[in-house]
Amino acid sequence: MKLRTLTVLIIPLLLLIPIIGVAHSEQGYIWIRTVTMLVPAVAETPQGYVGVASRLVVSVAYPGHGIVYFAAEPLTQLDTQAAARIAAIVASILAGTDFYSYDYFIHLKANSTIVGGPSASGAMAVAILAALRGKTIPSNFSMTGMVDPDTTLGPVGGIPEKLEAMARNGVKVFVIPAGQSIALDLNTGRYVNVTALGKTLGVRVIEADTILDAYIVATHDKELLMHIERLLNKKMNIYEKFPLLKENLLGVIKTFMKQGNTNLTCAQKLVDQLDPAIRGFVEKLIKEAKEYLVEENRLEQQGLFYSAASRAFAAAIDSSIACSVASSFSSKNVLDSLRNQAQRYINASSSIIMEAKNSLKKMLSRSLNVVELQVAIAAENRIDSANSAISEAKYYVRVANQTTGFGKVEALLNAVQSAVYAYYRAITVKQWLDLLSLAKHVHSIRIDKKRIAGLAENYYYIASSAATYLQALASSAGLVVSPPSQLAEASKILARGTLQHNVTAALRVLAISITSLSNIATTIHKVFNTNTEKTLKASRKALTILIGLDEANNATPILPALYAEYASIQQDIETQLSLYMQAASYAILLSALTQHRQGQVTVAKTTSPATKTVTKTVTRTVTSTATQTKTLVKTITKSIPTTITMTKTETFTKTRSLTSYISSLLIAAIIGIAIGYIIGRSRPL
Repeated sequence: MKLRTLTVLIIPLLLLIPIIGVAHSEQGYIWIRTVTMLVPAVAETPQGYVGVASRLVVSVAYPGHGIVYFAAEPLTQLDTQAAARIAAIVASILAGTDFYSYDYFIHLKANSTIVGGPSASGAMAVAILAALRGKTIPSNFSMTGMVDPDTTLGPVGGIPEKLEAMARNGVKVFVIPAGQSIALDLNTGRYVNVTALGKTLGVRVIEADTILDAYIVATHDKELLMHIERLLNKKMNIYEKFPLLKENLLGVIKTFMKQGNTNLTCAQKLVDQLDPAIRGFVEKLIKEAKEYLVEENRLEQQGLFYSAASRAFAAAIDSSIACSVASSFSSKNVLDSLRNQAQRYINASSSIIMEAKNSLKKMLSRSLNVVELQVAIAAENRIDSANSAISEAKYYVRVANQTTGFGKVEALLNAVQSAVYAYYRAITVKQWLDLLSLAKHVHSIRIDKKRIAGLAENYYYIASSAATYLQALASSAGLVVSPPSQLAEASKILARGTLQHNVTAALRVLAISITSLSNIATTIHKVFNTNTEKTLKASRKALTILIGLDEANNATPILPALYAEYASIQQDIETQLSLYMQAASYAILLSALTQHRQGQVTVAKTTSPATKTVTKTVTRTVTSTATQTKTLVKTITKSIPTTITMTKTETFTKTRSLTSYISSLLIAAIIGIAIGYIIGRSRPL
């Protein structure tokens, strides 16, 4: 199987022209610093795929406004502006500088038409970081890899071909993403040991966990290395940092434990009276709920209060489904009882959400500190999740009304499960809002709401471009891409053009985009078959650094710490990686919102062909010819994947006779358990 991949970048915002010696205002720039690097690409020829050398020229100018200009020669197959933007954001955060205090000019030039992809975004981030810190990159260094949302060096294709191209151009040190030392040869379809190949070519191949690791290999920046080591050795307890959080979570645990035990009692009293087919379903739910309660107690004893609350949440859901189903199948009219159970939970959750949305809107009308912002994002994210579950439940009720026999029973069982989940998810919204009302008293950095809107747009375009890239990967590999995610809903919000004036909308776009981007990035790792152990290690390392940077900025990283905690208890590797990436994305967001340092970084004392420092003021004004991106939204979001499935879809013929539906419920039970498992285990509190 050939992965037709991919070598320049993934992410859209504005297709812009390269500018050398530009001015951002009447006053002009105080200095412009330039770094060049040789980077590899892949060209498709009649003879097959071949690696080619591209030249990356990056200039950083001070003072600026966070404007990112990008140009490629020839034009890439995938718009790369969003990749350039995330590279600039990540580099500025790692450098400890304010992204909005600089402008960034990126020019990528190849000698032939190259296959589009994200693999130069890592090099962009490293080059920008070098420019910000006044460092040089030697001409015999090169690298490949994309910027993942957790600042790790993400997987790319065509590594053997790229390595050979770099060797031909005098490169002696070649950095690749962690977990890709065994990489697919695009021409033979076989996996190659890239490290061994490098030795035969006289090139030292180094796997890098993060953008920082790649940067340190390139520049030998010992000062930054020591800073990173200090961050890695520093431990933070979020519950000690923010005591109100622990108090809040203990209250949540108590509530869900009470509801879980009450509903378990209900289900256990009725289970023996049930038909054997449905009894197995209910018994499995009871068993899982009990396991969750035991695990909750263990996690609470370990001081993992968020994870403990999440397990109590899952126990409440499973036990409530068990009680509702057992009660319905013990009644005289099973169908009416199932329908009534679903409707009861739909009504209750809808009422809670309506009240919560009004409360959140009032709270967001005032200024926010960094703690309030995180709590508000969490609340908005859960409102969205609850509303989706309510919609699912209503859909299944409509399906039940239009079908007969087994189809009606199956639809109503699904309606009950979705409605129960919606109800408990709505309760968690209330829990986060309770915390939000307390967070206003916390002494913390105030947030510029305009930056929230700007970053929400950035994350949306990054996620959309990543989805487009994933779709291209799936098509090349002959894989099936899942239906569009909630990114389509985010695009509708953006199309209204109200983000600058509507903080609630901006937070919703942020939450949707960050979750989607994390899932997409995780799936890309799956497609490239990266070494999962190395990938997880790299992700944990990057997250530790980012949380340390947030803490150094007094940003109180609540969401990053909680998602990291919940990831650590997961058994499924993909779930772990996605949660780590979400945590890191929130950590990056906090840094971008709280770094307001306007001072310049120290200008390098010496100048080389790789770095040019401009110390005089440039006074020319250049008119930007940037293309607005609103027109992209409609086309990008028509088919946005979040996962790739590699299994075939099978169709089962179902019995439609109402008299035989009891015996058929075993199949429905399996379906129900699968949905319950996903709802209970994969979603945090």
